[in-house]
Amino acid sequence: MSVATEWLEQVRIASGRIEELTRDIVALEYARAECVPWQPKGSGASVATGGVHSDPTQRDALAREGLEERIRLARYQLDECESLVGDCLRLLDSVSRHVSQRASFVLEIYYIDRADTWSEVAREMGCARSSVGFLRDQALTWLNFVGIEYAIDSA
Repeated sequence: MSVATEWLEQVRIASGRIEELTRDIVALEYARAECVPWQPKGSGASVATGGVHSDPTQRDALAREGLEERIRLARYQLDECESLVGDCLRLLDSVSRHVSQRASFVLEIYYIDRADTWSEVAREMGCARSSVGFLRDQALTWLNFVGIEYAIDSA
C-alpha cells in the first residue's frame, strides 16, 4: 500500500469516527447534566468507582469526575479527527488544481463521504468503474510523487 493510500485510509477512519464521537459527547454531557452515572442493572455499584465507596455523595462526585474525563478525551479525539479531515480537504483542493477536479471528487466520495465501494463512487459520479479507477490512480500517483505534506501545504 502506498504512503498516500495509507494516509487516506486514516482519513477514512477519522471521518467515520466524527459522527460516533459526536454522539458519545452528547450522551456523556447529558449524563453529566443529569448527574446520574450509568450503572449496570441490579448492581447497586457505580461503574466509575467500582462499588468501593458507600457514600452516595462521594460516588456521585467520582462518577461526575469520570464523566468529565471521558468528555475531555472524546473532545480531544474529535478535534484530532476533524483536523485530519480538514487536512484532507486541503489536500483534495491541491488534487483538484494539479490533477483534476473529478479525481478530487473520487477521493472525497470514497475517503471522506465513506462510500462503501469504488463501484458506489462510480454510481454517484455517473461514470464507469474503470474511469473511477483511472482517476483514483492519477490522484494517488501525483500524491505519492509530491508527498502528502506538500499537497496539503500547496492548497
